[in-house]
Amino acid sequence: FYESGQLYSRSIYSEPNVYSGEYSEYYENGCLRVKGQYVDNNRDGLFGMFHENCKVQIAGKFDKGKKVGEWVSLYDSELVFVKGVFNEKGERHGNWFLYSKSGEVRGQISYNKGEIVSKKGSKSVLLNLEVSFSGIR
Repeated sequence: FYESGQLYSRSIYSEPNVYSGEYSEYYENGCLRVKGQYVDNNRDGLFGMFHENCKVQIAGKFDKGKKVGEWVSLYDSELVFVKGVFNEKGERHGNWFLYSKSGEVRGQISYNKGEIVSKKGSKSVLLNLEVSFSGIR
């Protein structure tokens, strides 16, 4: 709990220090901050992070701790910031895009099983695109 009494997080343990089940974390204003599922300490299933204004910031899916399928990061205006796909091994695959707040493509990286095939965009945009979703485990 926060000092204000507002709930900080809610989680389910199957045994001490082993997450299994739904996990939720909240901002002090009551908005959801993180929501996901765990199975034996591994994220599994749909996963979401939220802006402090309660709107979706990041959405994706885990399979036994690996990011899989389409992942998207949104501006707090709900427009897409970054979009890309992870294959069944958790590797970046296919075309990944970074968009401006007006919806224009600012950068693109093409991957084949985690390896970069081609890049389009400025160095700073490409760096943002390369590290997107890296801190989510």
